[in-house]
Amino acid sequence: MHLKIKIPISKLEVKGVEDHRIKVRNINVQGVERTFAYYTPANIKQNCPVIMACHGAYWNHEIMRRATGFDFEKLADELGFIVAYPDSFSSYWFDGRISFSHPAKNLDLDEGEFLKRIVHYMATVYGASRRDIFFNGFSNGGMLGFRLAAEKQPIFRGMALCCSHLPHENFLNFQLGSSTTPILLINCRGDRVVPFDGGDLNSAGKSNGVVYSCYDTFLKIAGISKIPLGKDFGEYLLYRDKKNILIEVKKGGHTIPHPKTSWPPILGEVANFNSTEIIWKYFKKIIDGDI
Repeated sequence: MHLKIKIPISKLEVKGVEDHRIKVRNINVQGVERTFAYYTPANIKQNCPVIMACHGAYWNHEIMRRATGFDFEKLADELGFIVAYPDSFSSYWFDGRISFSHPAKNLDLDEGEFLKRIVHYMATVYGASRRDIFFNGFSNGGMLGFRLAAEKQPIFRGMALCCSHLPHENFLNFQLGSSTTPILLINCRGDRVVPFDGGDLNSAGKSNGVVYSCYDTFLKIAGISKIPLGKDFGEYLLYRDKKNILIEVKKGGHTIPHPKTSWPPILGEVANFNSTEIIWKYFKKIIDGDI
């Protein structure tokens, strides 16, 4: 079952974490007014990395900030990168699925162009890197990541996709074989929105497409035929090939693992480890040439 859930900001709580001051900007892309928020630390340096954190369906940048415990901003203060929170158009990203109708799809929005414009803004205004650009997406935002990874000239050096599986080819307007972009997948066994074992995504009886299982998604993006031997870290199992990683969260629901966030119970459990820190460490290994 695909649950259609709108989360009021007040329902996603973050305990004992500072809420930083962010900036919000509008830009016109394809004749459509698009919005993004971003945070720049005081110690920003020339050619600093940029992380794009894309929210799930029916969300906005503020809910994404809370869902990640404001941790990207905390890490930005410590390490000197910029974090941007783009907003989808009318509640949905056009992630390439053609099996259901929504305004972003109907307008055939070029989401990649929108994100490129944000990269250009950060480089022009703050001197940020045009190379060390990374993508983090949750749910519908994560599925957008698969679409962007399939582009001939990928924007991002690395991606971290949470609660997102690769849709079946029959429901897409693109084809993704093994990805040249390194991808970290974080998926939860108890996810009732994007089922861990794959299958139909439906809302009120209308199909939103069919997704591969978590394991098959990893095999496809990695271009391998067998899941590597996993390592048990208590809350999760970790599988890796040369550049891609799969984190299988044992008890999580359709949620981003974090020790200080509280989600609506209908979405399931929140695993008690900090996935945001894991994501940054993965991106840092790419920057350092270790991946």
